[in-house]
Amino acid sequence: NAKHHPRVSIHAMRIHAMLFAVVWAFAQQQGETVLRVHVVDQMTRTAVAGADVVLDGGQAGEAPGKTDSTGTFVIHVKAPGQRLLTVTRRHFQTIGATPMGQVVEIESGRDVNVTMELAPLGIIAGRVIDQYGDPVRRAIVRPLDEQGDPSNPMYKRYYDGDPAALTDDRGEY
Repeated sequence: NAKHHPRVSIHAMRIHAMLFAVVWAFAQQQGETVLRVHVVDQMTRTAVAGADVVLDGGQAGEAPGKTDSTGTFVIHVKAPGQRLLTVTRRHFQTIGATPMGQVVEIESGRDVNVTMELAPLGIIAGRVIDQYGDPVRRAIVRPLDEQGDPSNPMYKRYYDGDPAALTDDRGEY
């Protein structure tokens, strides 16, 4: 009988450790809030996959990430308070929030669902070739807007533009 007691006590210690781990994990989740961010295209109302989502003002564990194929990203928030939610995606502009993002109120234990709208931006694409039809590499391409005030008697027509792109080896931009 004395031989069986060490096995029983080791088994009891393992059960005790497992129960402690389960109770500790449950206690950790009690104050946690789940923030679900849904990102949609403003024009088509379809999900935007691959959008970058950042929740500022949080603690470790509230890491930034990207939306999945359903346009959703889930963040487990550990502490309540106001947070700044920022969603960005290349070729899109955030709609309905400040330029810095949207303020979200996190309450302990209350799940939050936020929908962010992104508007698709226009893209100019093309190809630059020379007089022989060969691609022009590293050409600077810029859209130009007419500048100046036509009502001014000293007005001279000129064009200027800020964004620019370089063509690649195929002459494409």
